[in-house]
Amino acid sequence: LPQPDTCLYNTFGDRAFGCTIHNVTTGAQRHLPRAVTNVAQDGSKAVCVNMPRIYDFRPGYGYEEIKDPFADVAAPADDGVYLMDLATGDSRMILSLAEAVDFLAAHGEEIIGRKVVINHITFNPSASRYLFLLRTFPNPPGAAWATFLLTADAAGGGLRHHPVQGAASHYHWRDDDGMLFWAWATAADGQQLVLISDRTDERRVLDRSFFRSDGHCSYSGDRRWLLYDSYPDGS
Repeated sequence: LPQPDTCLYNTFGDRAFGCTIHNVTTGAQRHLPRAVTNVAQDGSKAVCVNMPRIYDFRPGYGYEEIKDPFADVAAPADDGVYLMDLATGDSRMILSLAEAVDFLAAHGEEIIGRKVVINHITFNPSASRYLFLLRTFPNPPGAAWATFLLTADAAGGGLRHHPVQGAASHYHWRDDDGMLFWAWATAADGQQLVLISDRTDERRVLDRSFFRSDGHCSYSGDRRWLLYDSYPDGS
């Protein structure tokens, strides 16, 4: 967190998830009532999603201590993205999974009736908006999942759909508009490292001869440099 010597980590106790804000120098701690998925850069707020649902989807990413109360619901109206004030612990749902699915269906995506989960979610630098990857549970188990890239206003609403032909992976916000993604740039181009404008959906592929495979990507603070890794290429 931006405060000196202060960090945030998720916790589990009394059969409930939460998080702790901890000053590692003084030992002072504050406990808040939700597990956090991403924190605004200014440390004022966080977005939270259903961690047990992620566990059912990808065990390495979620929490197993509590069962997902919506496990039997494909796209619940009472579950989704929560915004939590890190000063008070107050939170409210700003987007439901049902709303996200209905929005995608209205944009021509075949998603109605498919069980979905928010796998990744991140604020832009100013925390005015956030992006998230909505994914479908494999059906049958072991099959490929589909990925949908959406962004939304952190105040609630303002949904935008960025078509990725069902495939998008690692990413990083360059600034409040530019989203760097390993994703399907266009239906014809296949997956590339591509910079996507949140406002306009304009896309620019970065050096396809160099970035040949999926990798974690992050910009330096001044945005002059890009750090990247990749999987072994077999050779």
